[in-house]
Amino acid sequence: MSSLDNGGTVNLSDLTAGTTLTVAGNYTGSNGTLVINTVLGDDNSRTDRLKVGGDTSGTTNLQVVNRGGIGGQTVNGIEVVDVAGQSNGTFSLVSDYTTKDNKKAIWAGAYAYTLQQGSGSGNKDGNWYLVSRYGDPDPVDPNKPTGPRYGAGVPVYQGYGENMQALNKLPTLQERVGNRYWTGENGDGQTNGAMVDGNGIWARIEGAYNRLEPQSVTGVKQDINTFIMQAGVDGQFYEDDNGKLVAGITGQYGTAHGSSSSFFGDGYTDTRAWSLGATATWYGNNGFYVDMQGQLTWFDNDLSSDDMNSSLASGAKPSATR
Repeated sequence: MSSLDNGGTVNLSDLTAGTTLTVAGNYTGSNGTLVINTVLGDDNSRTDRLKVGGDTSGTTNLQVVNRGGIGGQTVNGIEVVDVAGQSNGTFSLVSDYTTKDNKKAIWAGAYAYTLQQGSGSGNKDGNWYLVSRYGDPDPVDPNKPTGPRYGAGVPVYQGYGENMQALNKLPTLQERVGNRYWTGENGDGQTNGAMVDGNGIWARIEGAYNRLEPQSVTGVKQDINTFIMQAGVDGQFYEDDNGKLVAGITGQYGTAHGSSSSFFGDGYTDTRAWSLGATATWYGNNGFYVDMQGQLTWFDNDLSSDDMNSSLASGAKPSATR
């Protein structure tokens, strides 16, 4: 077409990417919307494109429909608008969220994409690119990341495993049995052998706060509050001249609330865990003992991003053994 004044919606979004809308003359954005398909990945990603032979002016909203892209790090970026003349128009990304450095962004896989004029490698051409990286180091803010721009949900997913690890724990022998075993006749611990009570039921409650600052690509920091209830029953199963075997079963319920913070985004993970375990302890009459435990844990997780104001996952149910 010879020219285009976009005051409505120009929709290139069919089922595949790769269409080029060519405007031989000038393009004017009158607060209209351009909808394109893109397979969000690296610089070579397949995409629809607006190609303008003349000048651009005005304001246009750019809506990107991701067609199966899993994200990738760009260098120059994915070119979506090509301007041969004066590039005075403004294209504004219809975004999933706004980043902490006040950029509108869309998210694919681990990466966030922003729309910028000029390529990500520093080229100041008038074309527009989807870019999943930061620019050169900022002398004003040396802590500002360079390299890949990760999505707002990535720090939350990084903390996801830490939440589960905080709940996937085994009670020690001392926590399970206390002073019921290995005590003297008067409870003074002075007897040479083991005086084992026949049966026992135990329960304990534990609460903890943890602050984690792992070395990671996102610089995530995480605060985790945990609450755990454990209980068990045990009894003597075998005895000979050398000692006694005590075995039991254990159960556990726990909750963890983890708050993740990073330059790339903030969020939280709520985890609930149910555990079932078994124990076996050999108490030798000579003072030697061996303690064995096994446990299976089921988790239920809810992950949310504060920046995206949305749930990332609800009811995620992995399991773990120890």
